[in-house]
Amino acid sequence: MGATITLHCNGVPTWEGLRDLRLAALPRSKHPRSADLARYGTSISRENDIAALNMLNKAALEALEALPTSLRDDLELLEKRSASMAVCERLALQWRVMYKRALYWASMLYINDG
Repeated sequence: MGATITLHCNGVPTWEGLRDLRLAALPRSKHPRSADLARYGTSISRENDIAALNMLNKAALEALEALPTSLRDDLELLEKRSASMAVCERLALQWRVMYKRALYWASMLYINDG
């Protein structure tokens, strides 16, 4: 995809992110009017929205897999060692947990067309 998609902390893409996903999922053969609809934030079709959310799902899963630790690892570390961590370490770990949760929730936006 190549674009940066910004997610809300609940894993839902921003309006701009959804617009960019819809544009990226648009087949090149579609009429230019479809691209105009996507640019203005309008849903083009159910199929396009499914393709867009599936792209988000794939990107979120790939990002989670590329991280050196899992969400579970970070939550366990936060639970066990939080009291002994320096404030900046604890804040960094809390940020990492929220980042991974947003990616996890984004990966759950997958739509099965069936």
